Amino acid sequence: MSAIYGMIFNRFDERKEEIREKEFAIREMGRILHRRGPGGTKVFSEPSISIGCNHFSRKDNDSISRSFYEDGRFVVICDSDIYNHHGSTPSIPGQNDARMFAEIYQKSGSEGFAGINGIFAVALWDKKERALVLARDPMGIKPLYYTCQRNNIIFASEIKAIVKVAGFPGIDYRSIQDYFIFQCVLGEKTFFRGIQKVMPGSYVKFRDGIVSKGAFHEFEFQPDMRRSEEYFVRNVRDLMCEAVRMRVTDGAKLGFLLSGGMDSSAVACFASRILGRVLTFSGIPKGEKELDESFYSDLVAEKIKSRHYKVAITPKLFPEVLPGLIEALDEPVAGPALYSQYIVSCFAGKKAKILVSGQGGDELFGGYARYYMLYLEQALIDVLKSGRSRKGFDLNSLAQNLEQLRDYLPLMSRSFMRQPESDLARRYFGVVSRSSVNWFTGDLFKSGYSTEEEYTRIFSACKSISILDRLEAFELQTLAQGLLQVEDRINSLLSLEERMPLLDLELARFSMTIPEHIKFRGGRMKYVMRRAVEGIVPAQICSRKNKMGFPLPIGRWFSGPLNGYLRDVLLSRTARSRGIYNIKNISGLLEPEQARKSSREIWGLLCLELWFRMFSTPRND
Repeated sequence: MSAIYGMIFNRFDERKEEIREKEFAIREMGRILHRRGPGGTKVFSEPSISIGCNHFSRKDNDSISRSFYEDGRFVVICDSDIYNHHGSTPSIPGQNDARMFAEIYQKSGSEGFAGINGIFAVALWDKKERALVLARDPMGIKPLYYTCQRNNIIFASEIKAIVKVAGFPGIDYRSIQDYFIFQCVLGEKTFFRGIQKVMPGSYVKFRDGIVSKGAFHEFEFQPDMRRSEEYFVRNVRDLMCEAVRMRVTDGAKLGFLLSGGMDSSAVACFASRILGRVLTFSGIPKGEKELDESFYSDLVAEKIKSRHYKVAITPKLFPEVLPGLIEALDEPVAGPALYSQYIVSCFAGKKAKILVSGQGGDELFGGYARYYMLYLEQALIDVLKSGRSRKGFDLNSLAQNLEQLRDYLPLMSRSFMRQPESDLARRYFGVVSRSSVNWFTGDLFKSGYSTEEEYTRIFSACKSISILDRLEAFELQTLAQGLLQVEDRINSLLSLEERMPLLDLELARFSMTIPEHIKFRGGRMKYVMRRAVEGIVPAQICSRKNKMGFPLPIGRWFSGPLNGYLRDVLLSRTARSRGIYNIKNISGLLEPEQARKSSREIWGLLCLELWFRMFSTPRND
């Protein structure tokens, strides 16, 4: 976790007041992003460019040289954690990641970044070409944003630093559409007009006022039909173990987030084999027995003999904490689990500097119930149309895993009430999307933009015939990016760093070679991964079919102890004055019985209104 930021001026007046303004702006960007890197600051400046980085010290002897490098031709700043490059040895504590980027770029250009196994956001200034290159890791774990204003470029690890020096640019209402349908923003755009993301596995180059973009890495789903199930199981186990090892052996003080699910349990169990006793942390919704998964996290903690902490999650701090979380996020993304994640991370941060999580297992190994639902629906369509089923996904085998949908009956009901569609893209859109037309006035979405059209463009880019491949390809580019944004900003807010071994690049690439009938055999979620961790993770966890996924009783909170808070925010004079909300419908939505059933819609409206208050209303810091 570090911060990078900077500005390029295509026309720069070297008057004293202009120089002072530039120096003030770069200092302000560093101040805004101080929590990302409280370990030291380094700035490079010349008339046409100023770039800087705030360094995150993982250990006492970890210097800023890892994040900053300058030689006769290049200046490089980076927020990175590099494990190897082209099969070289894993990175060693104190090595200069920034120098590595300069050497790779000089030899191979931006395309050379494809060989890096690690996470990074990098800015490289080429003095010879007078060009700036921005790039992000293929998984999209490290964030990077930029904007072009009057041929000047401003970039930063977080949007708030750009807004601080460039001013609030206005709202991109297309992003509001995306958010209410997917709980994330699709593509390069953000909630801020003209501020864009550098996309995962991509670079953006600025030279002589011209912007060029390209991808140095694209995931390819190429199932290897020649290999046996045992081959895939063995290699997944080995790659997972190695991914964990590379992230836990640098001597930093670690804490493991433990939900009781298979992903976080596997990471903690592999780590304990390497490190011995570790620290583990779990969040428990207080007084909510049916949502309490501590039985499973306790099983893991007991198996690995960890020093285990359980953190009670209550609604008490919700009104106080949520506005700050929305400000930290820069944009409203993802769901209410971010609240419990913050509470647990806040506690864990008092005992560890780096957190390790199981993020990524669902996306790479088929861990979502909606995948199973789509296979079940496809099997019905196939039988009705031709009397035949896809290999490994006949109705008999799928029926054996129906228990996986026990906690998803509303989603299943909504899916099966629709007319069966033969087109997978339209069926998936029907499963994951939510309508927002009832909560806004008609003028809000009259831009001519269609979230469904943008979704179809992204979804259709994967040409695999595998249902699972197409679903995973879309989610890695979209929904997973929203989750990673939450992870990054919560850690930034708390000056922590998080490592995610299951999003290791080599593990991800290998997972994309596993045929769907093996990876998702009979609709069993994470089938191959379950087999890979047998004997490592407690058997009760490997056999679970009812993982709830960071549950909160948010419906009960919204209909009970938080209902007054919701009304104070969403029915306030401030909210009414925006002229975008259908106040009558929202008022009905907040009636206790309806609020219990409509927590997702209320959550989206609440986060949006808080975002307006944090960013679109002028404030003094």
